[in-house]
Amino acid sequence: MGPVVLLDKSTYQCLSSDELLCLERYYFLNLPPILLYEIITDLSKKSGRDSEEVTSRLAAKFTQMSSYANDEYRIVLRLSLLGRPVPMTRQVLIAGGEKIKDEEGKVGIFLDEPPEFKALREWENKNFSEFDRIFATAFRKYKDSFDFELITKKDSDFKKIWSEVNSLEDAHDSAVLHIDNKENTAQMLEWAMSSINLSSLEKSAVRKLWSVKGKPNLSDFSPYARFCMIASLTAFIGISKGLLGSRSSNMIDLEYLYYLPFCSIFSSNDKFQLQLAPLLIGDDQYIVSGDVLKDDLAKIITYFSGFTKEDHVAYRKHRGSHPPEIADSFTLSVWETLCSPVDPEAEERLQNTPHDEILKKIKPILEAIKKQEQNRGN
Repeated sequence: MGPVVLLDKSTYQCLSSDELLCLERYYFLNLPPILLYEIITDLSKKSGRDSEEVTSRLAAKFTQMSSYANDEYRIVLRLSLLGRPVPMTRQVLIAGGEKIKDEEGKVGIFLDEPPEFKALREWENKNFSEFDRIFATAFRKYKDSFDFELITKKDSDFKKIWSEVNSLEDAHDSAVLHIDNKENTAQMLEWAMSSINLSSLEKSAVRKLWSVKGKPNLSDFSPYARFCMIASLTAFIGISKGLLGSRSSNMIDLEYLYYLPFCSIFSSNDKFQLQLAPLLIGDDQYIVSGDVLKDDLAKIITYFSGFTKEDHVAYRKHRGSHPPEIADSFTLSVWETLCSPVDPEAEERLQNTPHDEILKKIKPILEAIKKQEQNRGN
């Protein structure tokens, strides 16, 4: 219905349940795996039952709404390096799915509930497995142990790149120039492969594919790998020059930015992300702080607070599913830019479509899904 929005943990934490439900009304929510990792990591805090309560409360926010789990960026990057096209079109990349065909020959994709949402329901009910606790502890150690400064000091190549850098914009431009230099493509491929721990066999396959294709630039060979490398190198240069903070948790914050190609809007209250993200987005994307988004959603909730049932009907006839016309509203602004204009006639046609007619259209699909599930059980 609306544009895809990617929120980091700081924004999710600052939004109330009502504000999240309002957000769902106007946006598609991209749920990156890193967010789930951060939620379960709270379980490893030393506060015992309090840590379970914090994890449960945050998980409960997700189970109240419809989110779309994005495939893990390491999997996406691996596929991209191995030659699979990765659509960087501001859409959620959803893993899995089964092809189904109804009696009329129409083909569709059936997506079962992803394991991420099953896990969130368990966490909401404080049903934490032993694996959950082990993972939480291990991930916290990883989060706390990463040393940006040690990496940049050890790698002499960084010093060649950052010599003329005086701002984050310079850091980004230097990263792009270095990565897009054809002489550096082999080096960047090795870095990309090592960053996600590809096996020796997979690395050989990537090198062979790159060679067979004539050793093209990274932008032609793997656009998504190029994006991830630009984000990483810009961050490393910025940290090395003291333009970005070097705390170990920034490695986790950086991981959220690898999902930017799969959203239209990114929201965060994290300083590191708000400094870096504007350098990585396209002209068709937006960044909004979590506090600004929260204030905007609160205004929308207030706008509708006194509405009767008749008021809602009248509103939908006039505005359809579009947000209200509130001055300086961020949501209204992005809808006017990214979404189709208001079409009251289309909304009226939808409202006047008989219920039986809607059921008739979806019945073949439901029967195809049921049949496929029966065949799977046999």
